[in-house]
Amino acid sequence: MPKSIIQSALLVMIATLLGRAMGFIRTIFVSQAFGTSLEASAYMLAFTIPNTLFTFLPGVMNAVFIPVLKGLYSSGNPLRARLLFQKMLTITTLIYLLLGVFIWIWADPITSFIASGGSEALKDLSAHLLRLMTPSLLFIVLLGLFSSTLNVHYYFVLPTLGTIMNSLIVILSLFFLVPSMGINGLAIGTTLGFAGGSLMMLPFILKEKYSLRPDWRWRDEDLITIGWRFIPILLGSFLTTMNEFIEKFLVAGFGDDKIAALGYARQLVQLPIAILFGAIVSPLYILLLDQMKGGKMEETRQTLSRSVTLMTLLFLPITVGIGILTAPLVSLLFERGAFDARSTEITSIALLLLGISLLPTIVKDLFTRVFYALDNTWIPVVLNVLQILFYILLSLLLIPRMGFGAVALGWSLASLLGALLIGALLWKKIGPFLGRSYLRSLMKGVAATFMTGLMVYGIESLLIRIGASSFLHLVAGGGSGLLLYLFFLFVLKEENFLTYANRLLRRKRVRRKI
Repeated sequence: MPKSIIQSALLVMIATLLGRAMGFIRTIFVSQAFGTSLEASAYMLAFTIPNTLFTFLPGVMNAVFIPVLKGLYSSGNPLRARLLFQKMLTITTLIYLLLGVFIWIWADPITSFIASGGSEALKDLSAHLLRLMTPSLLFIVLLGLFSSTLNVHYYFVLPTLGTIMNSLIVILSLFFLVPSMGINGLAIGTTLGFAGGSLMMLPFILKEKYSLRPDWRWRDEDLITIGWRFIPILLGSFLTTMNEFIEKFLVAGFGDDKIAALGYARQLVQLPIAILFGAIVSPLYILLLDQMKGGKMEETRQTLSRSVTLMTLLFLPITVGIGILTAPLVSLLFERGAFDARSTEITSIALLLLGISLLPTIVKDLFTRVFYALDNTWIPVVLNVLQILFYILLSLLLIPRMGFGAVALGWSLASLLGALLIGALLWKKIGPFLGRSYLRSLMKGVAATFMTGLMVYGIESLLIRIGASSFLHLVAGGGSGLLLYLFFLFVLKEENFLTYANRLLRRKRVRRKI
């Protein structure tokens, strides 16, 4: 990857790490206050709708808006680009205002359907909290549009800082609103968090000479182009996040506490994805667009190969590490206050089974972005439909044997099938992009991960015998695991690891000479 891409990725990674750290501090306070209680499950059930929009809408905006806006600037039409922003702002704001009104009116049947197997108290409280969070939909659409626009101007870090503002406001609500308002204060704080995250980008939008005035002239060639791309991408992204709804629908019958447990587990699984994949994908998508628009398919295949290799080497050990250190990880982060040992047990089960989806999820997301860059938006939609069907079928088949854990495992297995299918179709579309070098890296990564896993498992067994604390489990297991994995990659002479290590050593030598 170009040096500028790596630098941008590192900056975004640092900002994302800070944002996720704030997010976990928020989650820890929530778990301490509400545990896996009815209130916590109701909040997570109600939060499903705004969180779903927040999860996929920025990605949709990136896929449909960035190529057109960047194309206008590249062709020397900045005025036309700014007018397009006004039209997008007008139409998306109107759509989501209407959606918010619909959700406000139909909150009761919506939550009753999602939690059809849950208690009446859960359904009623969820509907009430959903209404309190409905205004957040407007700020989520602003966040998505502002982030995509600023990415075109190479503001990669600033949109990420919005998550820090979001989490900070929610944390403050836990101190200032929750003590007097209970779970209602958390719902209001969530809405205020989205507002703060989006509005902090407003000064920079104005700095780039964009106007917030409505523009109702929708008979626009660029807007029509976005519309044709927007529909399939929106549908595909929404289907990807449908697992949140299906998950709660399938789990509600096993007890209200299972909804909260799966919610905590999913946040833990999304942490490495957000930090590592999210930090790389924004600058990488711009690079892939430039290469594809320039007809440089060989460079595109090389970039894609290096990206998949890097993510494989990163996420293989993380997946195994989560599997071995599940219980101490959940205990250390959450087990306090209302979050008791029973909460730790059921959350650990969910985390163990959801962790399997890490690598398939990030690889599938990367391949989906490539299809978007190729202006082929319907293949990801069809594959997302198939993945959802696989998810439902596998979950229903496994539930009689595994209980609520089948829902988590069903999603992981469906993610693996989805990644394999979209990878095969992309291979057919652009030609071979994973050759012998990837297979060598994969085998060495698997070998290093396996040997590291065995040794960390032995360390864990010893720590369990002596009754070590959860903190010591994570420090000893995680720290030794990282060092062992790097050591085995070095012993196996994994090419990518040695390349990055040599670059790092060269930089240190240059700095010492200076």
